[in-house]
Amino acid sequence: ANLCRKNVHLKLSVKTLLGLLNIKCEGSSSPAIGILDNRSFEANPKVAFAYLRHLWHIGSTQLAYNRLRTFTQHLQVSQHLDGQLDNKLLARCHLFLGNWLNELNESLDEQTIPLQLGYFKSATQYAENWYKAWHSWALANFEVVSHYQKMKADAKGKRNKYKQTRVEFTPSYLASLDQRIESHLVPAIHGFFRSIALSVTPGKSLQDTLRLLSLLFKYGDLKNIEAALMEGFGTVNIDTWLQVIPQLIARIHFPIESVARIIHDLLTRVAKEHPQALVYSLSVASKSLSEPRMIAANGILDQMRKHDNEDMVEAALLVSKELIRISILWHEMWSEGLKDAIASFFKEKPPNIDATLKRLQPLHQLLSKGPETVSETAFVQAYGADLQEALD
Repeated sequence: ANLCRKNVHLKLSVKTLLGLLNIKCEGSSSPAIGILDNRSFEANPKVAFAYLRHLWHIGSTQLAYNRLRTFTQHLQVSQHLDGQLDNKLLARCHLFLGNWLNELNESLDEQTIPLQLGYFKSATQYAENWYKAWHSWALANFEVVSHYQKMKADAKGKRNKYKQTRVEFTPSYLASLDQRIESHLVPAIHGFFRSIALSVTPGKSLQDTLRLLSLLFKYGDLKNIEAALMEGFGTVNIDTWLQVIPQLIARIHFPIESVARIIHDLLTRVAKEHPQALVYSLSVASKSLSEPRMIAANGILDQMRKHDNEDMVEAALLVSKELIRISILWHEMWSEGLKDAIASFFKEKPPNIDATLKRLQPLHQLLSKGPETVSETAFVQAYGADLQEALD
């Protein structure tokens, strides 16, 4: 019946389902209320569930949702009384209830949020090792967080009209939004870690991993979020993080200390198992003109040296050094450095000359080592004396 429905053979699909229910009905793909009230419908719960999915597929969405909700409640009561729970079927029923409720409502509101989350939570309880249930639970919490974030942003701009009515944008209102956001962060993180751990293929979990990182970058400074993240890192395969190494390396010098510490710890763990996946990216980052980025990269490289990877690290540093030398000439390097220094000088009020000179210090150190190529020799002959005079 599912195969027929997927191939748009709806009459054959409904005929197959009604045959399994022992219900006689003329060939039609349209729903019949009498069928839903038939005793055979309740006696064959798996087939009944498939018939409700058929109703949804042919467009009777509200009817399918309402009857699935009633059907699920009746199924829970009857199976509890019998002492024989079909956890898999109950998990699927709750999962579809959550998904259908989401599709029936164009946007989230205070009535649908707890109802939808309740459905997905029940799905995870009935099927503790089902990827789809945990993925849906985590994603629902993530979307609720995004919903409250948008409300907070609109409130701060005093532009929001929630349900077509004006809201007084008081500090207490904003604080209540923060509390709502925080209440859904830990469930989202736990759910994403669980869905990643249950994912069969790494590619299937990529979106969950990226959403998890977005929560880390945005809320990693909160103590309970940091604790949840550190706990979750030990529950998933270390290979999971190989697909997001570029995102982690890009934020290795994150300005918030707690977030930077988590990123450093995670990259160190990956480096123990897969040093070759990190060594080149870190060696390039260690040559950055940004001092925090350079320090962070060198810190992880030092950890890698301690784990019998010193030869690999030194070789990667040599390769990256030569690649940078042939790809970024001294003319370009100094041009970019001077632009950054000038921008920094005029950005601060009053201008900070020491900070400006500090930005140029790595370039002067490079210049003091002397030229090694024809291009570098030509640069020193043209600008070396002027730059040294400016430094003095």
